Amino acid sequence: MGYLSTRPIAPDSGIIEPMRKPAEEIPIPPRLVKTKQAAEYLAISQWKLRNLVQQGLIPYIEDGGGTSPWRFDIRDLDEYVERSRRVL
Repeated sequence: MGYLSTRPIAPDSGIIEPMRKPAEEIPIPPRLVKTKQAAEYLAISQWKLRNLVQQGLIPYIEDGGGTSPWRFDIRDLDEYVERSRRVL
């Protein structure tokens, strides 16, 4: 049965409930993202993100090399957004 299928709650009750996908079918978003993904998440350029890191405004995790040696925790990105909010 698919995600949008229904099943009776009790036989002969006439009441139905939607069936849910099994847990293994629901994708889990990654907690750590690369520089490009982090910049897209924040809707800023990769250069702006690098500047924010150098200013100490966004923490990062060193991955050890490659084309994108930094990883960013989504929760840190969310915290940056919350800290950056302004109300007029």
